[in-house]
Amino acid sequence: MASKPITTVSITADLRFAIEGQFVSYDNLEQALVNRVGPSESYPEPPTISLHADQSVAVEHVVKVMNIAKDHKYKLILATRPVKK
Repeated sequence: MASKPITTVSITADLRFAIEGQFVSYDNLEQALVNRVGPSESYPEPPTISLHADQSVAVEHVVKVMNIAKDHKYKLILATRPVKK
């Protein structure tokens, strides 16, 4: 069974980063995320972060957030929208 995300990180088309809708600079993103989630060891299983990125965002910016999650032993899911038919 998948874990419910603890928080969300968003990347807008103009490369602005937000945690739960609160914009933070990329330089402060890691510390803000750690402050919001806390240490992974304080959870029974690694906490999950949901990443929402505009479709125009280059993969390198998504990878930056993925690396922050990996460094702190957080799980990360990339949220997508259903394709409109």
